[in-house]
Amino acid sequence: MESPDRPLAVVLGGAKVADKIKLIMNILNVANDVIIGGGMAFTFNKVLNGTQIGKSLYDEEGAKLVKDIMTKAKEKGVNIHLPNDFICSETLDGKGTIVSRTESQGI
Repeated sequence: MESPDRPLAVVLGGAKVADKIKLIMNILNVANDVIIGGGMAFTFNKVLNGTQIGKSLYDEEGAKLVKDIMTKAKEKGVNIHLPNDFICSETLDGKGTIVSRTESQGI
């Protein structure tokens, strides 16, 4: 973490932004790129882009932190990457209709 090879990209996932806020803020001090996936991405996409996320995971407390994260990323020159397309289903049991959706279409 003190002198990593460059460029340094970090992949973050999981459900809760709020639970990882200290980690995220520390990563912004060293990374060049941060790729946000997992359930956390839905919170970022909804806050930043107004993406309709349906019943996908949303971290209410984490949503309050997204703009601070993005401000620090901009100050540090860190590129934040979010998913912009999704594979969706009405159910998690594998029996629902599976569709591909874009960020503008929502989930």
